[in-house]
Amino acid sequence: MTLEEFISEKRAEVEAFKLRWLEAHHKAPEMYPLEMPEEDSGLWDEQFHDFDPQGGPFEIPEEE
Repeated sequence: MTLEEFISEKRAEVEAFKLRWLEAHHKAPEMYPLEMPEEDSGLWDEQFHDFDPQGGPFEIPEEE
């Protein structure tokens, strides 16, 4: 794998994360905010590292 292929793959993963996050935000904005507090900005890294680009949409709990 070349450096360019690696970068291209990572960009695709980031774009997939963004798309799924925005879809989840539309359904559950309180669970999937578009901004993290400055003191918790590392949460973006955690969310991205837990993200499976081959998986389905983010989980949205059923409303009771």
